[in-house]
Amino acid sequence: MLKGKALFKFENISTGERYELLVDCCSSRVVETVPGWSHNITNIGEDEMIVMLWANEIFDRNAPDTYFHPL
Repeated sequence: MLKGKALFKFENISTGERYELLVDCCSSRVVETVPGWSHNITNIGEDEMIVMLWANEIFDRNAPDTYFHPL
């Protein structure tokens, strides 16, 4: 988190287990997402939110391995 405040929501798509994580720019924190868990990032601050994201591969729209799952 480079700027702002965020609420991360996670749900295991097999078991339905859920949890939430509050993160702000004052806490140096790495938030990892793993296969089988749906995730959502929401700006809960009053200002702009900037998050640095990294993926191990470039998303291929012709062969997607990422699916929408509502939280």
